[in-house]
Amino acid sequence: DAVHYLNLAENGYRASYPGPTVFGVLTPFSFRAFDALLPGGLDLAAMVVETLAFAVALTLLYRLCEVYFGDVELAPWAVATLAMMPLSFLFAAPLSESIYLACVLGLFYFGAQGRWPAAAPGGLLATLARSQGAILIVVAAALLLERQQVTSWKTRLIDGLRRGWVLALIPLGAVAFTLYRQQLGLPPVDKIYADYSY
Repeated sequence: DAVHYLNLAENGYRASYPGPTVFGVLTPFSFRAFDALLPGGLDLAAMVVETLAFAVALTLLYRLCEVYFGDVELAPWAVATLAMMPLSFLFAAPLSESIYLACVLGLFYFGAQGRWPAAAPGGLLATLARSQGAILIVVAAALLLERQQVTSWKTRLIDGLRRGWVLALIPLGAVAFTLYRQQLGLPPVDKIYADYSY
């Protein structure tokens, strides 16, 4: 997949090469943006993006352990475990893993504090990195309802809608990606999976 992400960053989404167009736009866009800012090639830009995204993810994981779990001693262990996992090298590869993880942890970190206007962009960006990010709306809604102090389900639901309406941005990332693909004249994602990805 790294080859596909680098190809998308260099050549964009093309109907003549539809296979990789199922990948979200955030990762190749980030590679391209950093390539324009940095000297060197696209590989260097991708490495910088992935390294920065993983650093943000580790920082957010540390803070999430403190804020959500209330366990300061857990935080360094969680960060060290994630960084030293046997497959953690994937977080340095030109893939969407680091960016997606940072966005998801941003959603959880700000959501754990009830800062929904700050949490929603994390979910939106996660959806732009990977289409399954749209499912985070369910997780965010559960986190929103969990953090409320009221006991009545009706009051909890009304208060949740009042405070968490901004979470509707999360699935809009999938809608925006679909519209972008349609504008480019690309075949539907399910057709690409059936015809190109087998």
